[in-house]
Amino acid sequence: MIWDEYNQPGDEAIVSFDLEKEEFGTLSPPEGCFDPNGAWSLVELGGRLCLVDNMARPLTMDIWVLKDFENQRWVREYSINMNAYTNNVLKFVVPLDYRDGKVLMDAKQESLDYYDVKKKQIRRMDHLIAGEDLASALH
Repeated sequence: MIWDEYNQPGDEAIVSFDLEKEEFGTLSPPEGCFDPNGAWSLVELGGRLCLVDNMARPLTMDIWVLKDFENQRWVREYSINMNAYTNNVLKFVVPLDYRDGKVLMDAKQESLDYYDVKKKQIRRMDHLIAGEDLASALH
């Protein structure tokens, strides 16, 4: 097993593991995205690796999508206005899934919300009931 030379203090990286080759590697984050005081998470949305940045800009959630693994090309796919949340809740909002033009989000483990990409609106999923299919609730 060969490790990439990525051990310089101050360097930021995402560690990857290739299941076929059984090798570790590193992936650079989006340029200028890592702030020591930031709040990030890695999620999979619609089959793509995404980096979620909740702190780069006030009351905004930026979702960076890895478009090209080989060339380590990230694209800021969504910049979601998070005025519906207070600053102390914002860092706990995590995207869970992307389906049919909507980003499903867990808001501080208290509610499920979704962001409608076309309408650019956040909606709470109050109508969910036990046993309801989540896909049908997003329509």
